Amino acid sequence: MAVVLVTGAGGALGGATVRLLAERGHRVVACGRRRSPATPAAWDVARMAAPRLAAGTPAPQVVVHAAAATGGYGAAADVATLLATNFEGSRRVGRWCREAGVEHLVLISGALVYGCWERPRREEDRPRPWRAGFYAVSKWLGELAVAGLEGPGTSILRLSSLYGAAYDDGLPQRLLRRGRRRGEIAVDHPPDDAFDLLHLRDAARTVAAAVERRRPGTWNAGGGGLVTVAELAAGIARHLGCPVVHRPAAEPRRRRILNWVDDRRARTELGHRNAVSLDAGLAEIVAGGC
Repeated sequence: MAVVLVTGAGGALGGATVRLLAERGHRVVACGRRRSPATPAAWDVARMAAPRLAAGTPAPQVVVHAAAATGGYGAAADVATLLATNFEGSRRVGRWCREAGVEHLVLISGALVYGCWERPRREEDRPRPWRAGFYAVSKWLGELAVAGLEGPGTSILRLSSLYGAAYDDGLPQRLLRRGRRRGEIAVDHPPDDAFDLLHLRDAARTVAAAVERRRPGTWNAGGGGLVTVAELAAGIARHLGCPVVHRPAAEPRRRRILNWVDDRRARTELGHRNAVSLDAGLAEIVAGGC
């Protein structure tokens, strides 16, 4: 078992990773931007060169860098914040790993670094993050910041669209709110827009596998296929017992398929799998309220 430091432990994926690693017997040092009961160590990677650890905390052998400023496809963004956290923050974490003698670094990245596409992207495909906006660019720069590190081995995980009850403003939650407010779920953008949805717990299991295998490389991890907006709305509506109404978009646009990855390598080399079905994941979200 290893001592594992997790940045961004106050976030959805970071928190899920902390819990899973602890269940597997690892000693986990949970870092957030500030100390709290859930994150007893502090590391604001956008500003601090090193974590603030309690006296007697053992030196970590592995670091999971899950801290990030968030964003979406083409979304308006605070560019300075994205760069300070996702690029400069990743560089700070990488430098500290090297100086502290950390054996392995697991960097959480995203499939948006591939840009915009309509076929599954493989790890060897060229990233085109500028096609997806500043958030994707900042994540790609974060990858570059740690890829050439001398010292720790580095695993980079490019995760597709994460979903789960912990995400207050995810697409399933937005559809759920519409259904509860109106008694129906109105879909007002192309119903065949599709996403490669990866449940939070499945993502955390793959992060844990990267921690335990300590194998350098880059892996995609996704949900195993595409889920259209229409299918997502129908799944939420089935659990709510309400109808789905399709309305024309105010500004028609061409179809876009986002975050679709070929993750066969992760399934073979890291044991990545999708243990949580879409229906079970949506049931959790509905049961959790919104």
